[in-house]
Amino acid sequence: MTGSSEFHKMSPFLVQKYIKAFAEEPKSIKRLRSGDLLMETVSANQSKTLLTMSKMGQATVTVSAHKTLNSSRSVISEVDLLTVSNEKFIEELAEQNVCNARRIKIKRDGQLIDTKHVVLTFNTPQLPNHIKAGYLHCPVRPYVPNPMRCFQCQWFGHSKDVCRGTPTSARCSSVDHNSEGCNAEPLCVNCKGSHPSFSRSCPKWKSEKEIQRATKKISYTEAKRLLESTQPRPNLSFADATKSVRSIAIQTSLTTQTKPKSEIPQKTPSSNLSASTKHIPTHKKPEGTNIKKQTKSSLNSANSKTVNSGHTSLESLVNIKSLIDIYQPACFGVQETYLKQESTAKLRRYSTVRKDFLSGERIRGGVAILTSHTYPLTVFPLNTCLQAVAVQINISMLVTVCTIYLPPNEVIDKKELDDLVEQLPTPFIVIGDFNGHNHLWGSGDTNFRGKQIEDLICDYCLCLLNSGEQTYFHQPTRTFHSIDLAICSPSLLPFCSFSVGNDIFNSDHFPIFLTLNQITAWPNARSPRFIYEQADWEMFSHSAMLTNDMIKNTSIEEAVNTITDTPRPGSKNLYSYIIRQAS
Repeated sequence: MTGSSEFHKMSPFLVQKYIKAFAEEPKSIKRLRSGDLLMETVSANQSKTLLTMSKMGQATVTVSAHKTLNSSRSVISEVDLLTVSNEKFIEELAEQNVCNARRIKIKRDGQLIDTKHVVLTFNTPQLPNHIKAGYLHCPVRPYVPNPMRCFQCQWFGHSKDVCRGTPTSARCSSVDHNSEGCNAEPLCVNCKGSHPSFSRSCPKWKSEKEIQRATKKISYTEAKRLLESTQPRPNLSFADATKSVRSIAIQTSLTTQTKPKSEIPQKTPSSNLSASTKHIPTHKKPEGTNIKKQTKSSLNSANSKTVNSGHTSLESLVNIKSLIDIYQPACFGVQETYLKQESTAKLRRYSTVRKDFLSGERIRGGVAILTSHTYPLTVFPLNTCLQAVAVQINISMLVTVCTIYLPPNEVIDKKELDDLVEQLPTPFIVIGDFNGHNHLWGSGDTNFRGKQIEDLICDYCLCLLNSGEQTYFHQPTRTFHSIDLAICSPSLLPFCSFSVGNDIFNSDHFPIFLTLNQITAWPNARSPRFIYEQADWEMFSHSAMLTNDMIKNTSIEEAVNTITDTPRPGSKNLYSYIIRQAS
């Protein structure tokens, strides 16, 4: 609804009364930047009534349907429709509310080639689940356009025609520099990463793509605000200032463990952290117990903080060393290591496999696995841009252990998670800080990251080992969350037990204990072997008193049982008498 200057000066109370008197109360009314009103009606009859409105008191108004919010676009993909023209689509599908059609084309060798994908525009705000194209039943999926990027300043959200910015190279971000023939080091204008501005691996491009993916009928600004609200925002808390390092470990032990008890903090929202954080618990080493037929393998996820925000955190983490001394893990994973390539991180009796992460010249994140020299292992190379490393360790069976860190303020492509899972040899365990919220693992809400992880678990039939316990304490809001997850192959599920520790070890994350209880077959006495060539079969036939009546008119099973149970004179076991056992 738009109108004259008198209309824009009217009181919102008066405008609402006029609209309500003319066509009853609409579902919602929003004021746009231009001063026009955007109304959502409750029925088609109310829309028709409002379209006839031309006066609002002394002010002249014009009511028209919105150009984009009353329509929706979708994509169908059918090879059998490859030769159908756009005009034919509009003509044949008009009864199914299709008002426009456009075939997607790709450029090969300078020529445009038709694809099987067709973008259909419906004159309804809601998309149907499918359409009927002749005898074909075509499923419909929402159309997600690529983000709009200016070819002049390389920023997102506008085109070159309306750009007021300075011409910038799409490759090196240099001002007044042509992109064609540029051989400089790539630098993104939007995220300052080491890639061109047009790269689809850019976090900013992925974020803009998710904004375009919003299926609700909302504006670009609202969609951007909605996406930002679903991503955990960084806070200037002590935990973030000190750049905490989070750890994961796997342990094999033939001893029973006594879990260290501590009072910092109790996992209830009303816990008094100011009092409990001053308590220093006394840890007792577990007493050794011989377990003959059971091998216990524990996978511990502990989250510790560095003393300061330096980048040699592994060397100064007293808490990680104390965890290793207590549990003696086979491998210990660390997240957010903040290590430079030239930095060294060593712990006694452990080797380090790590992946450092640099964004331009700034160190961000990073993961590592510390592996014990006690157990055979192999480093498993991963072809992924995610912050993840993996090893294969032999703990009575060969298990692939992968530790991963997904930053909370980055948009992760679902395909990258799929590629990671497809690379891991089974059986495998993926454990780490996913920064995703979902009701499945005890979160109070579900965000976009949590939905991605849920889809990953369902698509590959994986097993979530979390028990619903909360693993993270957010200090600014003093609330508890569950963002540290343990996921495994289905074959490992019967042997896994999950628990969360009580001691945060001077961190904001609670340690995770994942125990693999696998029954191993211990060597028994060797089966006896006999020298049948030296058997005295004549003596056996004479002494066993075997007759034809024993096997006459009987089944094979009954005959075998009869002969076996026949009494043997002079010996309870005639076989051991006539056949000498081999040494």
